[in-house]
Amino acid sequence: MNTKADFRRAEEEAEQILVRNGIVDAPVPVERIAKHLGLELIQATLSAEDVALFIDLSKKQIVVNQF
Repeated sequence: MNTKADFRRAEEEAEQILVRNGIVDAPVPVERIAKHLGLELIQATLSAEDVALFIDLSKKQIVVNQF
């Protein structure tokens, strides 16, 4: 199993999600996207300040950094 982050693929996937949901401007409605994808929205304090959120498909969660 490859655990190395593929940031280019992540950006491409994120762009596709935005396009499919008709989102063209900030702020991004994360709650609406989570509901549309059937994912639970979790707020947490992440150690990486440059990470706004990540999606854990194995747990069906979107984890949002509270900064």
